[in-house]
Amino acid sequence: MSFYDDPLAPGDDESDPSLGGSVGEPGPFESLAGGGPEVVEDVEAALADLERYVSGARASSLSSQVRLDRDHLLELIRIARARLPVALRSARWLIKERNDYLAKARRDAEEIIDGVKAEAGRMVQRTEVVKQAEVRARRITEAAEDLARRQRLELEDYCDEHLARFEEAMERALDNVRQGRRRLQGSIPPAAAPGPEEAEESDGLFFDQDEE
Repeated sequence: MSFYDDPLAPGDDESDPSLGGSVGEPGPFESLAGGGPEVVEDVEAALADLERYVSGARASSLSSQVRLDRDHLLELIRIARARLPVALRSARWLIKERNDYLAKARRDAEEIIDGVKAEAGRMVQRTEVVKQAEVRARRITEAAEDLARRQRLELEDYCDEHLARFEEAMERALDNVRQGRRRLQGSIPPAAAPGPEEAEESDGLFFDQDEE
């Protein structure tokens, strides 16, 4: 398993002989396993020391080659190498935490979106129910108005028909009265025309005879 597959997170107990300690004993740089910006700063400081040492090395008087203390150079490299895995492990841990945070934020956002969609769906359903109720109420109202209009027209036709029959009966009765008066007037001689009172009595006698 390579270092990049190391499942240990910052702060886990780990003893690396390359860090200067034996198995089961803490190395000199194991206190940096807590992670955080200070770990990166330690790595950068170690690399800066190494860079300053190499840059400040003096060249030989008879050659362009520089003279470096091998032991000191190896010590700086060892320190940088010892601190680098801790920094990488801390960086991996921070990336994992970032990914976990982003995943949780994504899940929360999806839950919010799903909730909004569900509420919108319920609102659409309620709106659709209201629309259907309005359409049904409008149809019932239109049907009631149409029925009332038909009943009013039928009632008007019925009344008009009966009034017409009553009018015809009244006209026939009036014709009978007129014919009776004409017959009565034709049976009385002109010279002996009765007065109004006698005419009324004669009319009464005439109708009485018709009844007999």
